[in-house]
Amino acid sequence: MSSPDPSFTYRNWAQTFECRPELYFEPETEDEVVALVKRAADEGKVVKVFGAGHSPSDLPCSDGYMLNMDKMNKLIEIDTRTNTATFEAGVRLHEMHPILRAQGLALSVLGAISEQSLAGAIATGTHGTGIQFGNLSSSVRYVRLVNGCGRVMDCSPAQNADVFAAARCHIGALGIVTRVSIQCEPAFRLESVQEPIEFETMLDDMDQLVHAAQHTKFLWFPYSNKVVISKLNRTDKPVLRPAEPWAITRLKDRYVYELELYGTRFLPSFLPEVERWFWSKHYARRVHLVDDSNRVFNFDCMFRQYTNEWAIPIEHTAAAIRDLNAVLANARYPIHFPIEIRFVRRDDVWLSPSYGRDVCYIGVVMYKPFNKNVPYRNFWLDFERVMKSHDGRPHWAKYHLMSYEDLARVYPRLDDFLAVRRRLDPKNIFLNDYLKRHLLPGGKPEIPEDPKIQGQFANRPLKSKL
Repeated sequence: MSSPDPSFTYRNWAQTFECRPELYFEPETEDEVVALVKRAADEGKVVKVFGAGHSPSDLPCSDGYMLNMDKMNKLIEIDTRTNTATFEAGVRLHEMHPILRAQGLALSVLGAISEQSLAGAIATGTHGTGIQFGNLSSSVRYVRLVNGCGRVMDCSPAQNADVFAAARCHIGALGIVTRVSIQCEPAFRLESVQEPIEFETMLDDMDQLVHAAQHTKFLWFPYSNKVVISKLNRTDKPVLRPAEPWAITRLKDRYVYELELYGTRFLPSFLPEVERWFWSKHYARRVHLVDDSNRVFNFDCMFRQYTNEWAIPIEHTAAAIRDLNAVLANARYPIHFPIEIRFVRRDDVWLSPSYGRDVCYIGVVMYKPFNKNVPYRNFWLDFERVMKSHDGRPHWAKYHLMSYEDLARVYPRLDDFLAVRRRLDPKNIFLNDYLKRHLLPGGKPEIPEDPKIQGQFANRPLKSKL
């Protein structure tokens, strides 16, 4: 293990949160993790783990000890009989893909990126899309963790079953995960067909479209009320990739888009025009490709951003989108785009947003062009209000205002999870500000005030075709 660093500053990828821990460590073995946990317990320090830092909240932050698990990234075992793979928990998803493919395997579903660590991805119920498929947490078959007493625990349906049910979506509250076994399937290619449709078509045909492919996703452009549907299916067809000039043009357009969004910090009335340009350049025509599954599941999230995402019961999807559209039509704040709409199968993971019900995830974003701040607070408040009205559950990695009392109403097993947490962490060494704010009775979550920007937005409705 490297020497502890007292000068380390943690910043998440979006650079929306940072913290300065007292000491920073990079363990290389489970024994080192055990020693660090025991030291933290003896000294009364809060210890937290981070991987890629892609959580757009302060979930991994601590002013005590912080650990990065990148050096614990080895393959432990692949069981070809059950198609399960066991890795050290610090492995990044993008490191897993070639290892699995070399063994003829792949993960059944992925989110937008593969930069996360395996332990971090399951910590917050990272998901992709496809109503036949659960989130990554639901694919976990075994978890090994070091609890708050420094004890190593093996957890599965047959061993420490209650801890297993909690640890598959652990939000960093139970211990430090050191190994994970995850269900895979034979390696596959995906055929992706992306095409534009009208907003009302999406709403009117929602049930049919959700089941029109193995993996269906919508991107909604609210100023023009245009929608892109992406339909992904497993295929044996040969690889079909976009021509190189198209890829280069798209990369150039990304920087043009960032420059335009920067300008709308001062001239927000141009946002509808920027959206229409972006739509016409990238989404107004049909796009067809075939590639390895991870290359199709993942896509370019572009630049730093504030982001917010909730899971609602799938039967609420069209009504919730209509309600959100009505709110945004009268918004006195800027709205970035697209709004992402995805679908996930129900599971039995206690803190999974899809626990006990099929869900639709709706995600909104406010980009930080050239890492400059933008106002987002009022947008977030309105968005959360609509999601709550449809029995929504927030994405654990993203900023939200749900208190313990709010969460207990939508998570039937929350108190069971907290009982396991108290048992595994009696000295509260994993309990940071985020967990206190959201999981302890009386916590008062808040959204920070918007940054002050010269040439502020003058609080007027934007011209749009909403």
